[in-house]
Amino acid sequence: MGINHLGHFLLTNLLLDSLKSGAPSRVVSVASFFFATSALDINDLMLEKTTYYGFGNIHPYGNSKLANMLFIKGLAKRIEGTGITCYAICPGMTNTNVFRTQPGMKNFFTKLSIKFIGFLPEQVNDFES
Repeated sequence: MGINHLGHFLLTNLLLDSLKSGAPSRVVSVASFFFATSALDINDLMLEKTTYYGFGNIHPYGNSKLANMLFIKGLAKRIEGTGITCYAICPGMTNTNVFRTQPGMKNFFTKLSIKFIGFLPEQVNDFES
């Protein structure tokens, strides 16, 4: 949570005045479709009480990516009309070569997933908040 979300949250908020004065500006958050695996507990953000992190320990990552998406959505509403646009993107589900070095079956299933539920790079702008 600290590395994937809280640091970016703080930096973005510290830069808001500069982004407004330099408008048009944009805030881009690297999210992930793994947000769907989230088991976010607002009372245990740092997972101090949690003992099970999901298959492959995916819940912490999913939680941080859900936090990124919620932040961008909320930020877009708060700064509407300031000349700043907000984006949350998932480069992993975009049809690029980002997974080209994955081994064997993992590569196959990743490419298959991207084919059916992924996006073309040109489509990423369609998700503007």
